[in-house]
Amino acid sequence: MRRAFVVAIAVANTFIGTASADPCNAKVVDLETRITALAKNLEAATAELGSLRAEKVENAKRITAAQDFQRQFATMVKSGDLAIVARHGAMTIEIPSETLFESGTATLSKSGERKVLQVSAILAKLPDGRFQVIGHTDNVALQSKVYKDNLELSVARALVVSRLLVEGGTSANSVVAAGSGDSDPVASNSDARGRARNRRIEIMLWPAESELPTLPAP
Repeated sequence: MRRAFVVAIAVANTFIGTASADPCNAKVVDLETRITALAKNLEAATAELGSLRAEKVENAKRITAAQDFQRQFATMVKSGDLAIVARHGAMTIEIPSETLFESGTATLSKSGERKVLQVSAILAKLPDGRFQVIGHTDNVALQSKVYKDNLELSVARALVVSRLLVEGGTSANSVVAAGSGDSDPVASNSDARGRARNRRIEIMLWPAESELPTLPAP
């Protein structure tokens, strides 16, 4: 009888011990899970902070480069030979066509050649730069035996400027020529002043390939 009672107490103690241990084990497992999750969140936050810091440094470099770029063109801007503007999200060098070409032609004047070569000397210092040269005209119908219309003239002028940029030291792989004719005005064509503004050559500075986001693999 006594032996049976001792065995019963031992079984009861074992049951009580197990019952009291299960909640503790559950709490430990729960704490471990939370700690693991917090560690992962901390690791992700640290990585994101590092990425943001690197992005801040790169943005600061771009701002400094843009300011330096504008300083190098300051003399030409002050003399009215060109302007530095923002167009379609890109820093753009805007040169009036009258300072480069005779009316209705794509032949650079001597002073126009000097201006383009001055620009090229600065662009050549940007080895990772990508430049799109775009010709623009007003909407007055072109009277020419050489060019069919304003679009054709704008393309021809962009090609001439692009080739001279390359001759002046800008990388040929960095320059693309295009023409817009009268389709992308910056002023009204209803008066002489607006039409003069629309007759221009633009050199748009696009981000270097290293600055572009990586596309997913096909």
